[in-house]
Amino acid sequence: VIKVLVGSLMFCISVNIFIVPNDLYTGGVLGVAQLIRSIVIDVFKLNVAFDFSGILYYVINIPLFVIAYKQLSKTFFYRTLLIISIQTVMLSLIPTVGIIDEILTNVLVGGLLGGAGLGIILSCGASTGGSDIIGLLLAKKNNEFSVGKLGLILNVFVYSITGLIYGLQTMIYSIIYSFVDSLTIDKMHEQNICST
Repeated sequence: VIKVLVGSLMFCISVNIFIVPNDLYTGGVLGVAQLIRSIVIDVFKLNVAFDFSGILYYVINIPLFVIAYKQLSKTFFYRTLLIISIQTVMLSLIPTVGIIDEILTNVLVGGLLGGAGLGIILSCGASTGGSDIIGLLLAKKNNEFSVGKLGLILNVFVYSITGLIYGLQTMIYSIIYSFVDSLTIDKMHEQNICST
């Protein structure tokens, strides 16, 4: 439980301190939630006190909860439900304030911190939902497949939209973040599988 909480905190800090303040996107289902949030704020000219992408992330994950419940273990489902609930609260409460000015440093530190956090969560037999659930199902069926690879594949959609709406620079830095994050997740998760 402590490892799951630490991993969740690491991931949420990486998003709210290193990625969101630089107007970048994480990719995957959370990236979709962030895009929806940005579009809603831009279209309706909203001034909100907190980042509500965590709440959108939770709502989008509801159908994936059903898949996890039916296809994966009940323990995995309950842990994932708990983690997504915790992360929804953390993503809503952790202030989106940057602490480093240089954008590439933010992307690299955010990717390493977020990937390590997600890797810790996966090594505990749980996930943060979204593409993790689908990736774990596919990885169980094919040893050549990994959660990180699916994340990169799904991010083509998110980053294409990001590039079209918010520009090439935002898209490129978001892709670099996703690449570092995915490599770190795979390294942490593969080490756990080997040790098990």
